[in-house]
Amino acid sequence: MENAVKHGSLVAVTLRRAEADHIEIAVADDGPGIPPALRDKVFKPFFKADSARQDSGGFGLGLSIAQDIVKRHGGSIALKPGEPSGLLVSMLLPPTPVLA
Repeated sequence: MENAVKHGSLVAVTLRRAEADHIEIAVADDGPGIPPALRDKVFKPFFKADSARQDSGGFGLGLSIAQDIVKRHGGSIALKPGEPSGLLVSMLLPPTPVLA
């Protein structure tokens, strides 16, 4: 959510029941988004998507940490293009966490 607020002017957070009783937490913003070629790389520790974000004060760990937490609970996280612009981060969690 911090990245959404930092890079967008409009942020929406939703929580809903998804398929197979999973829970989806989605964070959408109207910022510049992340180019498709970089969407997998932003989950690597210390990676920042572009030079504009190099001086943003962060360390490039947020999405890496979020992915680790979601995976440890048996879920998944995906980055999708926002409509008409921006980014949608979707976290899908099982109804009963699988703690590893």
